[in-house]
Amino acid sequence: MKAIVTILILVSSTSCFPQTNVLVFSGINFPTFPLREGSFYLEEYWLNGINFGVTTEFEVNNRFSVAPSFEYNLYFFDSYDGLTAIEPEMLFQFAEGENSRIYRFLLEMKYFPEISPESKTQPFILSGLGYVVEDIGNIKAFYNVDGLDILLNPTFKSKKYLVHSIGIGIRWPLIKTLMLNLEGKIFTDYKSRFQNSWNLGLLFNI
Repeated sequence: MKAIVTILILVSSTSCFPQTNVLVFSGINFPTFPLREGSFYLEEYWLNGINFGVTTEFEVNNRFSVAPSFEYNLYFFDSYDGLTAIEPEMLFQFAEGENSRIYRFLLEMKYFPEISPESKTQPFILSGLGYVVEDIGNIKAFYNVDGLDILLNPTFKSKKYLVHSIGIGIRWPLIKTLMLNLEGKIFTDYKSRFQNSWNLGLLFNI
């Protein structure tokens, strides 16, 4: 984590880049493969997430840029069906759950292929590394056994891990210093975490 923060500070503080852009974005974030935590499959209990973020993009040249970014992802609790009860006489009543949050600190490289001068759009591809802090909300599940109310409280520890990001995107100019930016990304640790997101944002030239 300290190494990534140091890199972000160094990149952000340099003045040797010919152009600097700031991207403010929001989008939807959802799991593609099961996010397993013990006997729990987390995507069954939380809705697809919404995310907000900001990227500072430093152009190395006309083809490449370096882009440190921060993303905040929020997943609202959906439902819990109580099927994890071990004893058959335990009658599931209802469940409550906390929202889940994921924070991503990313450092990515973007490549912009050569296009026709007449083109109104600019496609690009990206890849990078990120540090993730994952805070999965706890669940309160209420059961009834022989007339007695019982509370089970599945809890999940906060996780921190590295991810690889890869994606594609496209940009449309709106005015001279403002562009519309659409991009799709995949994030994975190649173990138990695999997510993708689609983001729409505004890119400002500063």
